[in-house]
Amino acid sequence: MKTSVFILIGAAWAALSSGALAQEGEAAASSAPLTVEQAVLPDAVVAYRGPEAFVIETDTGPVTIMAEIADTPQSRARGLMFRDSLGENEGMVLDHGVAQPSSIWMRNTLIGLDIVFIRADGRIAKIAANAQPRSERSIPSDIPVRAVLEIPAGRAAALGLRPGMTVQHAMFVSAAG
Repeated sequence: MKTSVFILIGAAWAALSSGALAQEGEAAASSAPLTVEQAVLPDAVVAYRGPEAFVIETDTGPVTIMAEIADTPQSRARGLMFRDSLGENEGMVLDHGVAQPSSIWMRNTLIGLDIVFIRADGRIAKIAANAQPRSERSIPSDIPVRAVLEIPAGRAAALGLRPGMTVQHAMFVSAAG
């Protein structure tokens, strides 16, 4: 049976930098972890790793994307929700830990994104360009992927990204060996 993982994308960057919410987050950290349902609420505080460098080998040379890493069910569910901006070479990587079918939607995501599905060996499998903010349309990977890189809408085309290109990061097993 083919299983799809539905991930809500977006994040609360402003909430993480807010003093009041930071105190609230500290209190929450001492209690039970957030459920996935709680993680997608606007004032929920969700932790990410990074940012870390993801280097994409393009036809014109390497490009570095500094990306936060969502590697828990709560952080993958929250993703880039509620953010109102994302820098040109910034993004978020939703790390599944293993290769699996993946599907994205844009509910509560305020900015347009390019969705880059990445195989376990680091090769780009598929790019869904210009995902529409707030859309509930499912965007599937079509094949098992280890991770999903979300970057600002239009950035994949501007960088010349295409399936088959390699993304370098420690989470990916080298395609060369």
